[in-house]
Amino acid sequence: MFQEKGDSDKSSNFATCLQSRDNNLNLIRFLAATIVLISHSFPLATGFNEAEPFLARLGMTAGTMAVDVFFFSSGLLLMHSLTARNSARGFIRARALRIFPALAVMLIVVVICIGPIFSRLSVAAYFSDPRTYEYLLQSITLISGIGWVLPGVFELNPYPNIVNGSLWTLPYEIGMYGAMLAIWLLASKFFRDRLRVFSTLILIFAAATLAICIASPWLDPSIEKISRLASAFFSGAAAVALQRFIKLSAWAAVLAIVVTFFCFYLGDRAGFRAAYILSFGYVVLVLAFVPRGQIRRFNRIGDFSYGMYIYSYPIQQCLATLFLGLSVWVMALSSFAITLLFSVVSW
Repeated sequence: MFQEKGDSDKSSNFATCLQSRDNNLNLIRFLAATIVLISHSFPLATGFNEAEPFLARLGMTAGTMAVDVFFFSSGLLLMHSLTARNSARGFIRARALRIFPALAVMLIVVVICIGPIFSRLSVAAYFSDPRTYEYLLQSITLISGIGWVLPGVFELNPYPNIVNGSLWTLPYEIGMYGAMLAIWLLASKFFRDRLRVFSTLILIFAAATLAICIASPWLDPSIEKISRLASAFFSGAAAVALQRFIKLSAWAAVLAIVVTFFCFYLGDRAGFRAAYILSFGYVVLVLAFVPRGQIRRFNRIGDFSYGMYIYSYPIQQCLATLFLGLSVWVMALSSFAITLLFSVVSW
């Protein structure tokens, strides 16, 4: 059931739903992290990016779409938090605590424990190699991207050398945080009605990035990645700015899914891309705030999505080293079980 009897008006009003912390966002992000894990299992088990089934047909992987869900939900939650708290300092503190402590622990586990065990170098040579500490410093600060390779680690894997490919999105995410904060500070410094100005600027950014994202294949394909992530993030933020005007309808979400799937079935990449970009955010909103009942219990367990996201890739690479010829689905299932344990402890 999408909603309980008698709650139709309340559940369909996004502004009302947004005031409650009882939603399905934790579950959606957990499922998105799981989809990223499954999507990565194809190249990490076979050695070929093209093994991912969605890539050949659509030009994007299931993991790519899952990352878009992360960025949309992040924009949604951060916009709501910043406008509710009305504090730039609180915003920075909350984001830093969300990202860096768990990231630091994961990197220490990878560099100190996994690295020397799975490196082809001796322990002494591994720890004396400056690349070990360069990887740690770059990945823990995220100032200039992330580190990709530890000396001698995973060199003979089907998908060699890359230690934790999932981390590539974190610098982009932090960049989105900085952009949102900069817009907030600009509105606060120069305008009396900063909330209205801030919301207006967010809407402008959302519209601009959405237009660029849709047009990027014809403009410059190299900007596709950043425009897609920015579009997802600012669309989530824009939903908060437009909350009074958004009605959540399960039937509208189903229609959007059907149209998108129909384009997928036809193999129409351009049609699928446009339908997907324009509708996925609304579908996320409906799934996050409309379904009620037992499904909401997941929200009380905790948010394991970040742990799932940052631990899955190195765990999969470890399995690829230990069990040569591991099939895609055995890797997906086994790495899910191990990663879930790490993510629960991380949370």
